[in-house]
Amino acid sequence: MIDPGWWTGHGLLGFLDEQRPEMLPYFGPFADGVIEPWAGGVAWLVLVVQLVVGGCLLTNMHVRPALWAGVILNVSFVMAGRVNPSAFYLVMEAALLLALSRPVSVRIAHRRAVLWVLVGALSLPFVRTLHPAEAIDDPALMLAFVPMLMAVATVAMATESMSLGALVEVYLPRFGRAVVSARQSVPSGDRESDVGAAARVLVGRRDASVELGNLGDDGEAEARTGL
Repeated sequence: MIDPGWWTGHGLLGFLDEQRPEMLPYFGPFADGVIEPWAGGVAWLVLVVQLVVGGCLLTNMHVRPALWAGVILNVSFVMAGRVNPSAFYLVMEAALLLALSRPVSVRIAHRRAVLWVLVGALSLPFVRTLHPAEAIDDPALMLAFVPMLMAVATVAMATESMSLGALVEVYLPRFGRAVVSARQSVPSGDRESDVGAAARVLVGRRDASVELGNLGDDGEAEARTGL
């Protein structure tokens, strides 16, 4: 933004000329046919998108669309050959999108993972090096790595969510019944401490087994605890 040449489009043209040797083959025709003829407008568009994305993140409004706009912008920079720091931004945006994603079933997660793998596989034919010291600067390798990472994380989150859901489904009703029993068996003034004690019995003691009876006619709960 502080470079006067960027506002006129000359900065963008200089950037494209500088990145020409590192640019991915399929991005070159797009740069020549679309970006260069409209360099001034594209430069302004990049600035506006950056400002809007930053504003959305600061105000916590429309965060998902803002993150996807940032993904498109940084992917464009990587395809132009400028991996650093765009790859770092892509990883951050991917992490935020995963954190904001809604829970899905494992089957849906597998389908999404397949799509991510296919997206990453599109860049594999253009990988130039696998040398550890040079891999971080390979744009095609970075564009293949980030989707693969998203695929693994998508399946892992769905699997973990399913395991946690099953755990809550089993133990939460027992915990709730124990709290209700504790509240009904003590005077109202002492209920808070007894509810905490019931929670500690269920959560803090690994070898405790609690069997809760049905409520009697007088409304009192019967509980048998074996330690």
